[in-house]
Amino acid sequence: ARVVDIGSHLGIGVLFCLNLGAKHCVGIEPVGDKNNLSSFICEQAGHVNFNFLTGEIKQPTIYNGIQNFDTLILGSLIDMIPDHYRLMENIAKTKIKNIIVEVAEDERYARSEVPFINWESYVHKPQLEGPYNPQVNQPLHGEPNLAFLKMLMAEFSYVFKHQTFFHMQSHSQKPKMRSVSVFELNEKGN
Repeated sequence: ARVVDIGSHLGIGVLFCLNLGAKHCVGIEPVGDKNNLSSFICEQAGHVNFNFLTGEIKQPTIYNGIQNFDTLILGSLIDMIPDHYRLMENIAKTKIKNIIVEVAEDERYARSEVPFINWESYVHKPQLEGPYNPQVNQPLHGEPNLAFLKMLMAEFSYVFKHQTFFHMQSHSQKPKMRSVSVFELNEKGN
């Protein structure tokens, strides 16, 4: 499979996929120094079939290098942005076949059939900027539930396949519910 990891951070997802035998992996991260370190790590592990792109999800050109890939990983990214629709609109143009979404969950709405986004303003981290609006000093981040993701993905012909819940330690020391969902492109459009 050819795999792309948007928001690849230090390349752990890319390295994981390469170790599992992926044909080629691309990591996309806005911080060039992280990409340099990620490349070094993957090279030291003996891999050559990867590359890291420096860019942000708000840049439409960043999607040009990931056309027709098999799998896209959105690990801890979709809950860190305010504009889920624009992200999916750009991703759908790539015709990627499978999308894996890892997201923080609000336990009150995680299993609800009603689409919901838990919005948070990160006022305690003034150095962060909104991904689609660099003029924003207090970015708004949204944690969508599965019902919202199903609705959003269906808009772009992706069909829900599976979801798994788990709990992870967070900075608050209270385990935070998260989920991983898998969506598949319905190429017939039905």
